[in-house]
Amino acid sequence: FPSHDIVHYQLFRKVVSTANSKQAHPVIFLPQEYDSNKNPMPWKLKVEYIKEFLNNKVYVCDKEEVKSIKDALTFLYNRSYKKVIFLTSSVLEDEIKRIVEEEKNNEDGAFEFDSVDVVSVGTSDPDLETSEYTYSPAQARNAILDNNIEKLKKIVIYKDEAQLQKLISIMKTGM
Repeated sequence: FPSHDIVHYQLFRKVVSTANSKQAHPVIFLPQEYDSNKNPMPWKLKVEYIKEFLNNKVYVCDKEEVKSIKDALTFLYNRSYKKVIFLTSSVLEDEIKRIVEEEKNNEDGAFEFDSVDVVSVGTSDPDLETSEYTYSPAQARNAILDNNIEKLKKIVIYKDEAQLQKLISIMKTGM
């Protein structure tokens, strides 16, 4: 198994450990944005890959209609979740709080939770190339374009060489 300091792996561990400490269910929502430069992995393939990586031990939302933060909150509410803890990038922290507040003040709101906590887990700048600890699909894309497999191994999550090759193939398809 690759180094455990890979940011994706750390994020998934944080989701699971937070859920365990709160006796909660870990749920992962993956962004559906796709473009060949910043997000070179088609969403459906990304969902399949992450489910496989996590051995289906964590629910990875595969509902295509869940495209936004509001959709994710509605999804959780419709499944009777009452307390929500969002682990997200600092970029989305304020937006989540704004959406929750708007729904609280809306008579016909799509959801009403007992509590919604938002915890920032750092930045998520896809163009940032400076830190090996910063989530960056652009870094992975550039490593593939440069044929720098050693750099790629420090960025992405995979269980073995076969899974790494599968990921490279998926990303090349997206580029």
